[in-house]
Amino acid sequence: MDAATALDQLVRAGTAQVPTHTLACRGDDWFALAVADDPVSPSDGVRLPSGAVVVAFGGARGITPELLHEVAHGTDRPYVYVIGRTPLPDTDDSLPPQAEFIAAERRRRPDASLRELRVAYEKAEARLEVRRTVRRLAELCGPDRVHHRVCDVLDAERTTAVLGEILDRHGRIDLLINTVLDLRSRALHAKTLTDFRAVRATKATGYRNLKRALAGRAPRIWCNFSTLATLAPAPGDIDYCAVNEYLAYASARAQRHGPAGRYEIAVLWSGWREVGVASSVTMRETLKRNKMDAYISTAQGRAQFLSAVTRPPAGGVAFFIREEERVLLARRGISTHGSRAEPRIEAPDAPAPAPPDPELTTPLLDGVLYRGEDWAVFTKTWDPGTLAERDGRWMRHHQVNGECTLAGTFTLEAAAAAAATLCPGLRVTGFRGLVCRSSITVRLAGPMRTVAVEARVVSRAGDRAEVAVRITAHRIGKNGKVLRFNDLLCETRVLLADRFPALAGPPDFSGHEPEPDFAMPVYSPDPPISLTGPFAGTGDYARGPDGNSARFRLDHAAWAPVLAGMTVPAILLDAMVHLLLLPPRGDLPPLVGPMAGLDEVDLGGPGDDCRLSALHPVIRLHCDFATGELTALTGDGQVLARISGVSAHALDHSGELVRPRGDAPRPVRS
Repeated sequence: MDAATALDQLVRAGTAQVPTHTLACRGDDWFALAVADDPVSPSDGVRLPSGAVVVAFGGARGITPELLHEVAHGTDRPYVYVIGRTPLPDTDDSLPPQAEFIAAERRRRPDASLRELRVAYEKAEARLEVRRTVRRLAELCGPDRVHHRVCDVLDAERTTAVLGEILDRHGRIDLLINTVLDLRSRALHAKTLTDFRAVRATKATGYRNLKRALAGRAPRIWCNFSTLATLAPAPGDIDYCAVNEYLAYASARAQRHGPAGRYEIAVLWSGWREVGVASSVTMRETLKRNKMDAYISTAQGRAQFLSAVTRPPAGGVAFFIREEERVLLARRGISTHGSRAEPRIEAPDAPAPAPPDPELTTPLLDGVLYRGEDWAVFTKTWDPGTLAERDGRWMRHHQVNGECTLAGTFTLEAAAAAAATLCPGLRVTGFRGLVCRSSITVRLAGPMRTVAVEARVVSRAGDRAEVAVRITAHRIGKNGKVLRFNDLLCETRVLLADRFPALAGPPDFSGHEPEPDFAMPVYSPDPPISLTGPFAGTGDYARGPDGNSARFRLDHAAWAPVLAGMTVPAILLDAMVHLLLLPPRGDLPPLVGPMAGLDEVDLGGPGDDCRLSALHPVIRLHCDFATGELTALTGDGQVLARISGVSAHALDHSGELVRPRGDAPRPVRS
């Protein structure tokens, strides 16, 4: 495949909504990853003969010594070769405590840094661990049958020489265990290109070096170590997950095309609780935080390994599914009870919207693409052909540069409805960190517009929950071509609880004086921003030295039929933001573009716009000039909503965000 075709497929794959984020393309057919039970092998299995030759690359530390111990215990006096980069220690003397070691080394090497001395101590510990592994195996097999060789699997010449020595001596390898790894867990922005290349090379290049060295002399059983994270990727380890997936696919291919009587498998390990890289306190906390802690004991790991190598799976990949793994994968939308049929999917170009879901009552969601235990992907589609009698009845009243544009606060409605679906029994009480990166527009003469609303529960504790929501869409040009796939439009976090918070009211506004001559600058049919109908929602303005206020107005009887089913008062929230355009006396309204974000939104009770307007004939909106905080208050003093931290796009297209206050617009400070 040429690079251009590969890049085209990569872009297409990025548009697919699949829970595992893993696709395979064969010709014109696309497939998603699935987990299914492997058929039971009809054979009697594979047994290691007396005096079996066992070779373990990277096998002196971690989980591999446990498995070699199991092999040595269950096989008649095997020959075991432990191969790795760490040499044996010069002596068998035990190490002093780290502090004493560093103090002694500092006296011997006064120019060495503390980090260098700590690394030296860790290397000394590793050498002693290698010695313990060799001694432990020698006690089972005999001292003349356990050998250690220093070899870096990335050194192709040395790898070939070591394997050549073993084959020349024994004429065969009965079991090869490839456990080498390089794990550099850290955030994506903190990883260097060198990190990515090192993690990839250790497994991918190392595997190819082994293949070349053993060409024509394949081991009877070849076992590669992969990881459960290929199915459920771990944060900070995307490089490690990717190269392990490569290893799994390589093993499967080798199993399909290998010679009869030879087996190659990859084991997708769950984390080992007592030994190995996943057993550290830091890694265990990380996996627990990301609900990936399906740990196995050492005894379970040994049993799984013997099962894999004595009854090699037909597909070349072994993955042991207990209830813990089923739960872990189910959280990510991956079924583990399916058939072995290949899960073919539609070619990922511009996927059709999800079929309508009658359980979704909000006008901002109309279908469910995928649904897991704590996550879901919803869709919303606007059809320009039916816009006038459906969504367009309200959306045509909110225009930016002459195009129908979804109000920024309406993305909160989509997020709220998605979160409420994932957390039934809890109420949406607020939002944090709304960021509107790009507008959702619908051209009356353009194609259908579908957005994906991706929601995931990030925390849940009894009577509270938090749901992260992202809204994405393909960016489509006027010619109908996709300019950018899965463009991030906005994101926010939804707060839910079993009761609403008690919100404090605004500062004293008794001294506000009416402003009958003020005209809200965006309430006109003229671009760039034109708000009419229900979005021209403020009037009866008043202003004082420290703030301003206005009355919220909405013809709830007229708009209830098309806005029925809303989760939050999105039009009320939009109207509250408009108060920032009424400046202190003597100032002009700030020149700002569409809303770019809201830091905090808190709701004081249930109800959508039409219901609240019907229940409360008088709703006053307030703005505090000093803080920019906005409050919606009923005539009897009940606080309905509070907003803080409003930012807007600058009109000069500079990309700068400003915080419009009653004085002058201020740049957003990071």
